[in-house]
Amino acid sequence: MAKDDPALPPSPAQRLREAGKGELLEEIDLGGELPFGDGQRSATALCRTRSGLYLVLLRAPADEPGAVVDLLAADQRLRLQPRALGDRLLVDGHRLGIPWGRGDQVQRMIALVRVARYFGHGLSPHQAATTGERLRRALDHADGPWSWDGPFVDAMTAHERAWLQRWLDADERLLAWQETEARHDFDSPLLPDARGRVAMVISERRQALVAISPVGDVWITALDPAELRVETSAMGRALVHSGEHHLRVPLGDDATFAALAELPALPALERKRGLARALWRRSGANPESALGQRAEAILDELAEAGDPWSRVTAAVLFEPQHFRVLPPGGPSEGEPSGDEPSDDESAPAQPEPLGPGDSFAGLPAPLREALRALAEGQAEGEALVAWWRRWSLGPERGELIVELLCELGHDGQRLALPLHEQLRPLLQENLQGDLVAEAVVDFVLVEHLLELGEAQRAQTLLDARRPRLPSEELQDLLPPSPERGGQLIRVELQELAAAAQAQLGDGHVAALADLARLQPLAAERFDALVEALHTRREARGQLDADEHALLERAEIVRDLLAEDGFAPKTDTNNTETPRIKARALDAHGLELLHHPAARVDGVLGRLQGALAKVAVPDCSQLKSYCERANLAKATALARAIADATIMLGLGGVEPFVSRGDKSVGLRAYEDSTAFMLIGGDHLDPHSHAFLAEPALRFAVACELAHLRFAHRRVTSDEVWSGTLDLGLTGLSMLLAAAPLLKRLEGPAKHLLDKVGAPAVDRWRRKLAKRESHSLASDNSQLIAAHRVMQLSAERAGLVACGDPRAAIRAMFTVHPAHLSQWPLVESHGLRAALTRPTRSDDERERLRLEDLAVRVAALLSFYLSPDYAALRAAAFPAPA
Repeated sequence: MAKDDPALPPSPAQRLREAGKGELLEEIDLGGELPFGDGQRSATALCRTRSGLYLVLLRAPADEPGAVVDLLAADQRLRLQPRALGDRLLVDGHRLGIPWGRGDQVQRMIALVRVARYFGHGLSPHQAATTGERLRRALDHADGPWSWDGPFVDAMTAHERAWLQRWLDADERLLAWQETEARHDFDSPLLPDARGRVAMVISERRQALVAISPVGDVWITALDPAELRVETSAMGRALVHSGEHHLRVPLGDDATFAALAELPALPALERKRGLARALWRRSGANPESALGQRAEAILDELAEAGDPWSRVTAAVLFEPQHFRVLPPGGPSEGEPSGDEPSDDESAPAQPEPLGPGDSFAGLPAPLREALRALAEGQAEGEALVAWWRRWSLGPERGELIVELLCELGHDGQRLALPLHEQLRPLLQENLQGDLVAEAVVDFVLVEHLLELGEAQRAQTLLDARRPRLPSEELQDLLPPSPERGGQLIRVELQELAAAAQAQLGDGHVAALADLARLQPLAAERFDALVEALHTRREARGQLDADEHALLERAEIVRDLLAEDGFAPKTDTNNTETPRIKARALDAHGLELLHHPAARVDGVLGRLQGALAKVAVPDCSQLKSYCERANLAKATALARAIADATIMLGLGGVEPFVSRGDKSVGLRAYEDSTAFMLIGGDHLDPHSHAFLAEPALRFAVACELAHLRFAHRRVTSDEVWSGTLDLGLTGLSMLLAAAPLLKRLEGPAKHLLDKVGAPAVDRWRRKLAKRESHSLASDNSQLIAAHRVMQLSAERAGLVACGDPRAAIRAMFTVHPAHLSQWPLVESHGLRAALTRPTRSDDERERLRLEDLAVRVAALLSFYLSPDYAALRAAAFPAPA
């Protein structure tokens, strides 16, 4: 800078420096003169420095007292007079003109100095360079996350910005500065009718309403630390309520105030996260946008300062590789699924199964530590729910957070439980009525509850889900595994119910009994049931009648499932049990005999009505091939037929015996008088196909039940002529006498039209989505239809004989292919015989064996059920 010429009068800047007033920042030459000394007058200039506002007499000597006048000193009378033809500045009664168009600048100069003095002092040159101001400038850097611009900081005047810089602490961040439509009227000593717009200011520590007049008058009132309430209006501007204050906001700003509404009620750290959340929402949840990146920068800064919530939030929103969100649901209803997974890349992705801890171990260390800090710290589950809701993370991200927290053990499970409970109905709502998936969502929450010892809440949830389970009756007919059973959803529910009841104490017998009925080939189910019943008897001293009967039946099934369960007995004690005469079952009892899938309300309930419409074939010519049974000698057969016809409500049945090549098997037919063919070997005590009386009662009742339920009205021609490949059946529907029917006439209508194939197929495809189906044939619907008829008939047979061991013996004996397998049952046990592997190229044998396993499982399940106990007591009541 050039030095001032000593020959000229000192400049205003020089005069101010010499007077110790600081460096000149602004200067305006005023019109008019002020007196000084002995009647002399001098032109003036209005000057602003960092320390104040001064009037400098330009022609007064430097050492003249009053050459530099502090206009805002207490002894000075300063007033601004706005005029249409030019504003004036009144100083102790002297009028000084303000150049045209410079009035606003004069007001701003006055305001800047007055705002500074509002806080008690002006800023000296030394103070201007303090660390506080440097920190302030760094904090509010235009490129930083806390810059004073963006959607929540309105444009400020210079004096508003100056006031804000002094009002905020050096390390205090501004979150919002929002104008309102309100104006505050000032009784200003400098400017008549002074008004200032009211703005709402929110920092990380406080909130207030503030108005500053054009000449620096300040009005400020603190606001309560409570959430703002925004009242929108379709006809005008919105109204914002904060305690006793009610302010109109500019048109269109209601969304901005709504985004900021929560901030005043939050503590400092949560306020800063709240600003990041508001920026994220305003960005449209776009991490690549400028606002999204600013939100990320805020979260990263808070995370580096040790805030685990910010670390987790940043990871969820901006690190998708660690929080993989997958679309819910599987293939649509019309989409091909089949038994093999689809190769269509457009199909919704499914999450890969993870082992315990796999997903957590794959996270970066800072995120793992943040989750661990939340789980092991003082965070409560309600806080996690509030965080999830505030960030609108959705059910899929919430589910991933729950999974990760649960991998941290008890603390993580405790923290995640309230969120898990909130997610459950949302996840189920998105499943569009898929009852299987809805049940699985419940089961996952039940497991969570059980891990935390919340058995009663788990049991309540299971009880609520139980009546809303999907129908799995057809899974009994087409199970993925005969040993595991087909009702996989009910098995899962009962296993969880047993675990819940075990936590609650005695009472899990009911669940264990249901599990045994659902998986009757699983010996461990019966071991657990028998042990639980024995434990209950020891604890109570005795069992009630129903429990005692259940224990007896469970022990019988457990014994026959053992490896030596069907080994020949050496005991020759033939003490006979007194015979109990049969009684007729009523209509309700006959309905209970049907397999649940074939009842009126079952998934194949239409089966009986459809079959009844088929014409009865003429079978009378069969009698010419066989001899009439001598019931005077075959007394066991006579008793079996008599009891079965009475129990089932049938008329007379003529028995005929088939010899020679057709000496194995039974088949009943309708005629003017119903008749039944029975292979002669079943009546010969010296034959390996001989049926002792209990087994014979089962076989006879089973065949007559087919007759009673009109199953035989579907003829063999219809079954085998192109409708179903013989090699895919494995069914005992075709017995030894069936080849005699090859030329009998029957209707040609496809059986699939009679059994409601779409319902069967829909469930087959649903099951295929969960795991591969063992019967992958396109004819599986037809197999299910025949299988349900056989299961219904065998239920009647078991009621008639009352002995599951004899019933299973009969099931093997009446079919030549199965009869050849009986030595294997005797030597290795029932389970080994039914579940043994077969040659991969022998599809016929595999399916035949699988069908027999399904039938045995269904029979044992029925034997354990209350329905069996009720039907047996009704048909064969104990003597008084």
